[in-house]
Amino acid sequence: MSLGTRRRRGEVQLVHKIGHTLRQMRALQKEQQSVQQIVNATVPGGGGKTALMLAAWRGHTTLVMLLIARGVAIEARNTAGRTALWWALDAGHATTARLLQTCDASVDVQDTRQVSCIMAAYRRGNVELVRWLLGCVSQLPSDAELKQCLRSRSKKCLYFIRAERKQRGY
Repeated sequence: MSLGTRRRRGEVQLVHKIGHTLRQMRALQKEQQSVQQIVNATVPGGGGKTALMLAAWRGHTTLVMLLIARGVAIEARNTAGRTALWWALDAGHATTARLLQTCDASVDVQDTRQVSCIMAAYRRGNVELVRWLLGCVSQLPSDAELKQCLRSRSKKCLYFIRAERKQRGY
């Protein structure tokens, strides 16, 4: 940290190169620590959901960008083992999901019940997200996983997943 000096009311103060005194710098650091604690805090009674998870689940892409810029933990998991990307995919928010993935959120995570991100999108019948995820994931869903959700899900999603499995030689 480069420091200079400043005279004020007869006393000499050490000054950071951008013009803040040491007292101001300490106050700014405390403020940043407080913001970081708020950003990474979990919602009371929310099953361990963070602010990022709630924003992703609701599709608030601008808030997600703000939280990421503040240094929120992107890969944080709630009590069920779900990440913000998992919640965005489960709710069908393509823009938010793509933003999280470009910020290095893993698309291959599974929750505590072994439900992967692609299965979260598949369960909702979201063809657009399933097709996008097929190009991103390293592990495709097994036949057993697909059969669990087969009754009430989109046949188009199933078609694309099976075609990708065949192309990869599963």
